[in-house]
Amino acid sequence: MPPLLHLPASGLHVQAERARRGRTSLEVRIGSLLVDVCTTTCLGLTPLRGAWRGGTSAGSWAVAWGQLPPEAEAPDVKFVRGWSRKGVQAQRVLVHDGFWVAESSGVFHSVAADIDGERLSGRLRRARLADAETTPAA
Repeated sequence: MPPLLHLPASGLHVQAERARRGRTSLEVRIGSLLVDVCTTTCLGLTPLRGAWRGGTSAGSWAVAWGQLPPEAEAPDVKFVRGWSRKGVQAQRVLVHDGFWVAESSGVFHSVAADIDGERLSGRLRRARLADAETTPAA
């Protein structure tokens, strides 16, 4: 099945799938390697599920993804360099059934996402995506 969304700077693919019991899941892939799955649930959600940074010969990038609360609007996502509080506005995309993903080209160290009136932030994990068999560094 083709990806729902190809993120050009990072090379990641994002896809919405039907999970068990009619739930939707968001799959994040590097080539054919599945690196994360986020599934809708009534037990709780993860508004900021993942946040990575990396680089290739084509340049550096940052990507973040998560799930929106019911009735929430698209998040305002900024990627931040170093200790600066100023961020670069990310291009955000609503993928499917309340899942979101954002990507930006450049060197960044953290992400800030305003989701449904709440500010969430986190450090970007370094990802080594030299080939489809690698995963983010711990």
